[in-house]
Order: sequence, then C-alpha cells, then structure tokens
Amino acid sequence: MIVCSCNAIREDDIRTAARRGWRCAESVYRSLGCEFECGCCADYAQEIVDQEHGKVVPIRAKAA
Repeated sequence: MIVCSCNAIREDDIRTAARRGWRCAESVYRSLGCEFECGCCADYAQEIVDQEHGKVVPIRAKAA
C-alpha cells in the first residue's frame, strides 16, 4: 500500500526502515532519500514506525 504519494513510499518501505532501527517517521524518510512534502502521511507513517517498535498500545474495551 502506498503511504506517501508525494515520494511513492510504500508501507513495506517504512516497516523495513523501522526494523533497521529508525525510530521516527522523519528519520525513516531521510533513510529512504526523501523528506515530507505535503505532510499528509506523517501521522500514519509514524503509526507504522511505532507498530514496528511495539509502541502502539491496544485500545481497551470499556467496562460495562
């Protein structure tokens, strides 16, 4: 899936870079030889990086 249409960056590209140690979306983009253009993808790219580093906490169901 394309995450960044400005730079043609795929989700797999972001996940691979995160697995190589990059911890923020900006550094992932730099490692891929680009930078944010319009910025619409920044939050989603960071979510992907966070998932790869186990930072995403699952949403807990509300107690009834």
